Amino acid sequence: MSSKSLFLFLLLFSSLAGAEEQPSLISPDLHWEEEAKGSLTAKWGVSSPSYQMRISDQDAVGKDISYFPSNRGKVFVNLAYNVFSLTVSTVSPTLPENDRLFGRTNSSDFQFRIGGHRFSYDFFYQRYQGYYLENTKTFVSGFKDTDPRIQRPDIKNEHYAGNLIYTVNPVDFSMGTLFDQDGHQRHSGGSWLVMGSLDYNRVQANESLVPTQIAGTYGDFENVNGNRVFTASLGGGYGFNLVYGNLFLGGVIITALGLQDQKTEFIGESSESIKKGVNRGMIRLAAGYNGDKFITGINVNVDNNINLVKNAELSLSTIDTYLYFGYRFADVNWTWIDELSDKLF
Repeated sequence: MSSKSLFLFLLLFSSLAGAEEQPSLISPDLHWEEEAKGSLTAKWGVSSPSYQMRISDQDAVGKDISYFPSNRGKVFVNLAYNVFSLTVSTVSPTLPENDRLFGRTNSSDFQFRIGGHRFSYDFFYQRYQGYYLENTKTFVSGFKDTDPRIQRPDIKNEHYAGNLIYTVNPVDFSMGTLFDQDGHQRHSGGSWLVMGSLDYNRVQANESLVPTQIAGTYGDFENVNGNRVFTASLGGGYGFNLVYGNLFLGGVIITALGLQDQKTEFIGESSESIKKGVNRGMIRLAAGYNGDKFITGINVNVDNNINLVKNAELSLSTIDTYLYFGYRFADVNWTWIDELSDKLF
């Protein structure tokens, strides 16, 4: 399935699911309150998105390999009204010394989430080029912190994904209230969750993914210079939101099993395609203050995909941290957006 087909499928499915969401939530026992109609929430903050890669030898001969992007933090502004949210961000400049130590990473990282009360949706597009070996000192004797890390400007990572999360008990727990503050959780609560996911990852390098410093220790995986996987998975977990007045602390933990279509590329050899079962996991945490006017907090999102390639385990992790401050503006009343929301959701 192409990336365009993936997103068209998820957008269609989310629209159909969202159309059935609101009527079933009319209950006097709700543990949360929806945002007042016509209010606009503006958030300012900093974020640190990252798409990391770890390689482990299943034969326990080669040492673990940890590739990190030399990420630059982002400053962002987010405007949220009704179910719609728009984020504009700018990348912070790096210092020449950081470029010397870690190299440079060129990246595009867009992560769009709708935290609905019964259905929640995640959409990712990530493209990174240029990594450094985070555990360089493991492979280089006499390494000092002031020495440049082993740098791989040739490594490229590309990631498209979409998740649909269903809240079994939307009376006690709301994803949108916890992570987007589109309402107020008045009493602590939680719910079991069900998740369906479509995910595409591609790793590509000009040379072997194994650094030359440890050549001869990774067996068949040393000939690998590319890996492309498409995964469809289904799983479940639990979400909770603990509140004390306007303070909140909550999270979501989900595990899933999936079917993976994998194509591996080798140096000087023809590619190899296989289909197999895999597992994946997702963790989200949130904490902060959600007042009637002022909002502040931190969100941490971790999404992990594990692929078995020859004798090695290739783990691709999305790690995203947000620190924000926000304010609610009452009685904005953008009627045309309200009408559009009613038609779509």
